[in-house]
Amino acid sequence: MSLRCPLRAADLYPVEARAEDVALRTHLRGLTIDHVWAAAVVLVPVGVTLALRMGVVDLAYHIRAGESVLRIGHAPSVDTFTFSVAARAWLDQQWGAQAIIALAYRGAGWAGVAIAHAALVGATFGFLGLACRARGASVRVSAALTIGGFLVSYFNMGMRPQVLAYPLFAATLWILAGRRVHPRRLWALPLIVALWANVHGSFALAPALIGLAWLEDRHDRAATTKTTAVVGVAATMATLVGPYGIGAWRYAIGITTNARILGQIQEWEPTSVRTVDGALFFISAIAVVVFLARRGRQTGWLPLIWLGSFFLLALPAARGEVWWAFVFPVVVAGLIGRPARPSAADRRGSPALNASILAALVMFVVVGLPWFRDGIDPSSGSSRLLSFAPQTLVDATRREASPSARLFVSQPFASWFEFASPSNQLFVDSRIELFPDRIWDDYLDVMRGREGWQTILDRWDVDAVVLQEEDEPISSSIANDPGWRLAYRDEMGRLYVRA
Repeated sequence: MSLRCPLRAADLYPVEARAEDVALRTHLRGLTIDHVWAAAVVLVPVGVTLALRMGVVDLAYHIRAGESVLRIGHAPSVDTFTFSVAARAWLDQQWGAQAIIALAYRGAGWAGVAIAHAALVGATFGFLGLACRARGASVRVSAALTIGGFLVSYFNMGMRPQVLAYPLFAATLWILAGRRVHPRRLWALPLIVALWANVHGSFALAPALIGLAWLEDRHDRAATTKTTAVVGVAATMATLVGPYGIGAWRYAIGITTNARILGQIQEWEPTSVRTVDGALFFISAIAVVVFLARRGRQTGWLPLIWLGSFFLLALPAARGEVWWAFVFPVVVAGLIGRPARPSAADRRGSPALNASILAALVMFVVVGLPWFRDGIDPSSGSSRLLSFAPQTLVDATRREASPSARLFVSQPFASWFEFASPSNQLFVDSRIELFPDRIWDDYLDVMRGREGWQTILDRWDVDAVVLQEEDEPISSSIANDPGWRLAYRDEMGRLYVRA
């Protein structure tokens, strides 16, 4: 991606600058401060990712689905997880991501998933740092911008299929950023997009990225204009590679226009300054505006299109913040450009201090390794690496209900129940788009304790109800209903079975 115009490869990498780089490197033996900055781009995100628990609300059922993919050798075609839409057609566009996550789980359990999570996050920001460098920013500026992007995107870094799309997006930015110096790398994009189209619905952003890059090439009359156009067409065709073909596009468009998802799911709500992630997004946008106003030069319309497009993409849905967080560092890096050359002493820094900082970063990663933190969490009965994993409730359900019992489970717990108790079918789960409105209306009527909630459970032949502790008013309603008996309760939730 070339985000300044006009811009030529020689502008970013003049012969004199390359010669100076070679000469300077001969004086920079050993560990330099630039090495430390470059390592921090990867180690900081990896360390933070390892230190935190993985939420399983949108993760556990993906492992079960991935195991099914690995077992049968292809993507599922119908739903087998629930009884409300049993045998309904299921377009599982994320099947490739599910298989990859399931392989990580097979290899080393939840520790393997945690390591895969950290590796994906590290690769994402490694590519993002390279993209900033390809735009001409110094190592330190690139590192600072990249870590800034990590902070803005932090709340969207939970382990799920979307995280597999992040390094693909960042790698696309890197290839596009350096395309005029390394045009052959462009031919990797169709392969990247083909993979992307089978792991997450955000693959639709790939043709948009390449299209913006082509606009820059055409504006600058760059030598890569034709190649970028041909690669863009090939990448667009590559989105059709997979078991669903054009259906993957229908899925991606359907998700972004589904009224139920837009109206009820927090991450699909409009970005708001009242949330921490929303506040970080708007702060970063303000910082970019201040930078543009104070840089002393007029900013071309193409960088503004990049920034404006991804800013607007984030406004209607909070989950769009992450794409802005990846794009703005690269755009700003291109506008900053190549800085004045620091002296060899300045780039070298103190070898002892450099080693100390790098050692601290490595230790930060090591202490977060899952094998040092894993164990059984007494409050949930599951791994300490996880959150929203109510294994104690699953165990109680196994004791109190039959293996084939129909379960009405509070939606945040549904993913774990599908993973940990696959013999039981559930009413609804995290696949919001799979269920018709009438099913969600029934679910919400029960959860809100509306008149007739008992009739709904009877109509669906529900055998047991699993609720979070904070689920009101249904918790109060069912507790006072003679048709249901409290079979188990702990700090995570409650299990009711028919009296």
